[in-house]
Amino acid sequence: MVAYSLVQRLTPNLVLAVAGAVGVIAALGALLVPGALFESAVLTGGIAAFMPAAEPPLGTTARICLAAFAGGGVALLAWAGLTLLTGLPQLRVELAKRGPVVRRADAHPDAPPREPLRAGRDLGFEPAVEADELELELEPFDLDVLELPPEPVIAMGAPAPTAESPIESDFQPEAEPIALPIRADAPPPPPVQPLPADLDLPLAVFDPGALPDAPLEAPRPVAPLLRSQPRAPVYAQGERFETFDLSLAVSPPAEPATAPITGPETVATVHSLLDRLERGIARRALPADSEPMPETQGLESALESLRRMAVRG
Repeated sequence: MVAYSLVQRLTPNLVLAVAGAVGVIAALGALLVPGALFESAVLTGGIAAFMPAAEPPLGTTARICLAAFAGGGVALLAWAGLTLLTGLPQLRVELAKRGPVVRRADAHPDAPPREPLRAGRDLGFEPAVEADELELELEPFDLDVLELPPEPVIAMGAPAPTAESPIESDFQPEAEPIALPIRADAPPPPPVQPLPADLDLPLAVFDPGALPDAPLEAPRPVAPLLRSQPRAPVYAQGERFETFDLSLAVSPPAEPATAPITGPETVATVHSLLDRLERGIARRALPADSEPMPETQGLESALESLRRMAVRG
């Protein structure tokens, strides 16, 4: 009872403190282990087989590593155990207080859902016999000698009445159906016809009014709709206008263009250059906005300048 009260008083922070203290004690205990016992334990455990650094002799680094692992493992186990012990009572209380599952649309803060009714908690009823105390008392019997229970006696009723004695029954015969009067103007029922040999016949064959005795008249032709003939438009005196055909203007034949010089001449003398210059000036046309210049004067001035250049060269 005292231990249960102590567990109930534990808080999360106190659980961490207790677990840390247990881990520190375990680490100190690992540091106080004698060296010979420590080395023999390492050799027996087979750690040196896959870790060459763990082979004896072992120094302070190995002891510190052992103390750290021992303290951390013991502290973790202590924290998990204490947390489980402190959480079980709260979990039981939450499960006991948990109400029925209610949809969000049905939940209301002013009218929370009620807990289900329990006979032992709300009505004060206690079971007469606990489940652990319930035991069935069976009598031992011998399987070799099996006694069957006596057969039950069937009580026979009064004997059945003979044919001479009348049997009274509540059976009443059904009344005969009342025949309804037949109207004089009612059409006679159609005659019953036998089934045809060909079941693919249409039902119109069996209907006397489906096929008329005389064929129907052909529909009379309908006269076509009268449509007015299109007529030429009539214009007033001021609205009339004349039309005429336009003839395409004939363009004058284009003058044949002289073929441009495709390549330079082989002779590169001054006279050949002058001839090429004269031909080029003759091919070119002067712009329309420029003042007309006499061809002879321009040609002569160009020839004179070329001759001077040739003499100087």
